[in-house]
Amino acid sequence: MNAPHRTVPVDPVLPALAWLVDDSAVAAALQPIFTLWNRKPCRVRHVEIERVKYRPGRNCVVAYRFAIELPGHPGTVEQRASLSMHERAEAASRYEKARTEVDGDGAPCLAQFLPEWNAIARAFPSDRKLAKLARLVAPDEALSRYLRPLVATRWPGGATVRRADHTVVSYFPEHTCTVALDVGVDHGGAGRVDSWRVFGKMRYDDAGVHTHRVMQTLWNSDAHWQGQVGYARPLGYDADDRLLWQEGVQAPTLHSLLASHNGCAHTMRQVARAVAALHRTRGVAQRNEPRESLADAIANAAAIVSRAAPEHASSAMRLAEKLTARARAIDSAPDATLHGDLHSRNILVGPDRVSLIDMDRVSTGDAYAELGSLLAELAYRSCVRAEPIDTDTLAEVVDGYFGEGQGAALAETVAWHLAAALLHERARRAVTSLKPGWREALPFVLEAARCALGNPRALCASQTAEAQA
Repeated sequence: MNAPHRTVPVDPVLPALAWLVDDSAVAAALQPIFTLWNRKPCRVRHVEIERVKYRPGRNCVVAYRFAIELPGHPGTVEQRASLSMHERAEAASRYEKARTEVDGDGAPCLAQFLPEWNAIARAFPSDRKLAKLARLVAPDEALSRYLRPLVATRWPGGATVRRADHTVVSYFPEHTCTVALDVGVDHGGAGRVDSWRVFGKMRYDDAGVHTHRVMQTLWNSDAHWQGQVGYARPLGYDADDRLLWQEGVQAPTLHSLLASHNGCAHTMRQVARAVAALHRTRGVAQRNEPRESLADAIANAAAIVSRAAPEHASSAMRLAEKLTARARAIDSAPDATLHGDLHSRNILVGPDRVSLIDMDRVSTGDAYAELGSLLAELAYRSCVRAEPIDTDTLAEVVDGYFGEGQGAALAETVAWHLAAALLHERARRAVTSLKPGWREALPFVLEAARCALGNPRALCASQTAEAQA
């Protein structure tokens, strides 16, 4: 099967939107800008989209990784940049403002205007909201500034660093940046050097204070120490740099296992049990995140889908109406500790336990809604491939979460949350992230949601087994 294409909807406010996801167009537009920024001729050899945030009728921000050829330099070097596209008048005013912006060290933020695109190009790591980003992403400075305190925190008795490597893992302009430090640590034992990986995540705000506190609580929780669920070890929070440090978990992501078809029934039950253990853990989050109400999220998702893909507008609106009509009959779970961003890349499957990472959005709320979100991601994978939903896998998750045979009583509730998440999370995010294949997947997503509402018993492993018999 060919890889899905990344297409864009027709957006009168952003008429050049398609250029943002066209590798050739982006390379041609940014090559002279990279030449200006690098102060030497350069050639863009490869473009990779790292992140997209699209607001229909408003703006679109895309973060890229580039492979750049520089004179006198063997091979290529990696550079990042972003493009933000706006309505014409807003783009011009934003660029005028960008010309005066400086980072935390007083250096000017590098920006160039692309008037034919109504877009602003920004260099990495020049970022007005991530004030100390330059020191985090410069390998030598990051290692000299941060590594020694991290090692002292982890091993107060002493340890020696024998090697250290630095990698920028991800970047979301004006929001977050994550780096990894891969370290060889000598504990003085016959020349043995152990590998150690730590991650540093810098945010534009002070939310890392809360995240660090949450991670400490979860790390010390009974569920973690009894092996029901794993978490990354928190190492510290630098308030001045708004930088959270944590130890890496050495295990593959559920995403990678599913991509290689290694997500067996046992694995899915393990994942569900770990999520249930988090949900049962009390006294973690001190706040209930103010979020869009589920009713509003459903209505907004239907509107976004209808605007982006008018050919599916009636299906999306009918689905939203069905969900709204049944909402009052749906049970609510007592407030649970929610992950807040539960998906397969934040779930690591180790040999002895499943670990949950990226705890920035932990809060309290309805556990069944988050279970529905996890099921919706699994269903969406089939939708992208234009394949029938693997209800057996979904049923294994439900069975693992509630306990064998215990999910039948809540089948309609879980199915409703699955259908709702397929619309307000998967369908909407497919549009707002301009995910490859989003347009082709939409009819399958909407049909999967309708099927979940029409046959909730398919989510029960016992019912599935009976049907197969």
